[in-house]
Amino acid sequence: MHARGSLSAALLVLIIPHPVPSQAPVGQPLTAKVQETLMGPRSQRVYQSDDGDHLAIVTPKGSRQVVLLDGVEGPVFDEIPQNFSWSSYRGSGGSIVFSPTGGHSAYVARRAGDFIAVVDGKEAATLMTPTTIQGVTYGDPAAWSCAFNHDGTRLAYGARAGGGNWVIVADGVKSPVYRALDLNQTALNGKRLIYVAKTADGKWHAVVDGKLSPYYEDLLATGITSCRFIDDHTFRFYGIRAGQIYRITLDLGA
Repeated sequence: MHARGSLSAALLVLIIPHPVPSQAPVGQPLTAKVQETLMGPRSQRVYQSDDGDHLAIVTPKGSRQVVLLDGVEGPVFDEIPQNFSWSSYRGSGGSIVFSPTGGHSAYVARRAGDFIAVVDGKEAATLMTPTTIQGVTYGDPAAWSCAFNHDGTRLAYGARAGGGNWVIVADGVKSPVYRALDLNQTALNGKRLIYVAKTADGKWHAVVDGKLSPYYEDLLATGITSCRFIDDHTFRFYGIRAGQIYRITLDLGA
């Protein structure tokens, strides 16, 4: 009787793959003239215009940042904030805004302690400095915003003026100084500019081409975009006076 020995032969397993048929392209190849335009490096921060014709890319440049607009590099800044607020430098405002058509753009950039509006890839105005930030309160607008007209040929946005005050910058020209602005309540239509501002006496007005509407104690709610053009010469917003809410319609004439 022989003792049971250890297995001396290795078990060889052969896996024989089935032949894979060659994959033929589905359909016919496209015959077309192909034009490729380099936009820039891949990035987590890419913004497209609503009409799909323009692209902005935020990308590092050394230890700093730049924006590429349709592949064209803009000024170099310490930071292109993803969001920007007046009190904390962070908020809910979008980083890059395009006009509805026309390919115009605007964004906020930081160089040292200065925050700068960049319009169509060029530095346009200083929004805030370490000096003008003094006096910012929680009642001030949370985030920066700007208003283009439809084709982007006109632009309005808010900026700090120091002493806790504000100005509207429209087409590069600063407005008179106001105690406060609601930056969501700004509209451009043709040659008309309307925004909602608080004057030094604490009363809110719609400012129409630089002229004040009747006063209101408060807006419907700060941050709600209630003011808008109904047509080319009719404008509407909501205000509060003596505890009552009013819908105000302004017929601006031709």
